[in-house]
Amino acid sequence: MNFKVFTKFFAIVFTFSMLFGTVYASTKFKDLSGYSWAESYIEELAKREIISGTSQDTFSPGNNVKREEFVKVIVNLFGYDTTNVTCNFEDVGVNDWYYPYVAAATKAGIVNGVGNNKFGTGAYITRQDICVILYRVLNDKGYTLHETKTGKMDFEDVSEISDYAKEAVENLYKAEIINGMDEKHFAPKNYANRAQMVKLAYLCDEKKTYEVQDISIQKISFTNFVLKLLTGESEKVDPVIEPSNATNVKLIWSTSNDKIATVSEDGTVTAISTGTATIKVTTEDGTQWASYIVSIEKAPIPVTDIYLDQAKIELAVGEAASLYVTIMPVDASNKKVIWSTNNESVATVKDGRVTAVAIGNATITAQAEDGGKKISCRVTVTKPVVHVEKMSLNQQNITLTAGQSTTLIPVITPVDATNKEVTWRSDNTSVATVNLAGIVNAVSPGIARITAKSKDGERGATCVVTVVSR
Repeated sequence: MNFKVFTKFFAIVFTFSMLFGTVYASTKFKDLSGYSWAESYIEELAKREIISGTSQDTFSPGNNVKREEFVKVIVNLFGYDTTNVTCNFEDVGVNDWYYPYVAAATKAGIVNGVGNNKFGTGAYITRQDICVILYRVLNDKGYTLHETKTGKMDFEDVSEISDYAKEAVENLYKAEIINGMDEKHFAPKNYANRAQMVKLAYLCDEKKTYEVQDISIQKISFTNFVLKLLTGESEKVDPVIEPSNATNVKLIWSTSNDKIATVSEDGTVTAISTGTATIKVTTEDGTQWASYIVSIEKAPIPVTDIYLDQAKIELAVGEAASLYVTIMPVDASNKKVIWSTNNESVATVKDGRVTAVAIGNATITAQAEDGGKKISCRVTVTKPVVHVEKMSLNQQNITLTAGQSTTLIPVITPVDATNKEVTWRSDNTSVATVNLAGIVNAVSPGIARITAKSKDGERGATCVVTVVSR
């Protein structure tokens, strides 16, 4: 077994300067009366600029320390990772300054909270809880304490130490890291003040050393065996390491196919193209390894725009017309369109087919299901079209003398036909001509046929014109 010797908690003393507020360097504080047992520790560490006062000449030794403040010290001292950590205590918000420290300590298992899903934010930390947290850190880091005291604690209030704290208090007491408030009392549930914290820091720094056991990884695994990603995505997958307090946690990552997926030194996988690859992690000594499969699918191509072939249309009641939509880009993954009308009483729409219901105006909207891009068409609905069913002329045969004229009148059925426009034609303009108004002019002797035809439906009627000489 390999061991490294560290000066116990040396760096904690510097970290306490953050806990104690604004920095006021001094080697002689004026408010230490009644704290002679801690005065030399306070003055010595202040002279070395390891701690600071609350003003130029005050230290406020009797001020208590809050739970979140102490946790920040421990997390910073022992190098716990505060990135990508979470906790769900009701009294620890994600925007609170102490959130990452409490989350890191919770993940490491060195703090548990006070019950009812509460961390105890704002509460002062007790002497026994300081012992519990420190002892958990020592165990988590694989430190072995030197016992310099023998026998059991003989404080009169030993029975007041909570069951969860007894082991921690006893071991730190035997290592002479902690002592009682006096010879007879440990006061486990009293709050720790600044003076007590400084003395603890000084004793840890100056008097005690401990050994760090080199704990190797015994097992490495993944909770999920398949990771699904889309091309271009990245995700970090952390393996489960046993034991959790292993000291050498350097890992070596590899991929079976870097054209499918790559993996960085911290285990972050990046999807390159569709397919599958095996991601493997191996301990530095090569004795333990684990792997999982990454399955990569093509990332969907999003819709960027949508177009209609018409911006406005006019329909008569009962008529229908189709609107055609274009989705961009042409290879978008989801081209589904949602059609809607803002006035169903005027015009309806289904799959782009617009039907005129009643006179009025309506707006037809086409919206891409992917991304919500939309475009509209203005629909104007007019009265129904009445078609020409039959047409005749007021005269079927007439005789004119050359130079004479007459007017033919078309008779259209039904009388309320929408479009009553008529075209006229003579089959022999050398005999008789006809103008747009149906006026026939006799030109020279002979026979001509004058034909009228409706523009709607092309219904027709003919009049035979006989022209005689004067």
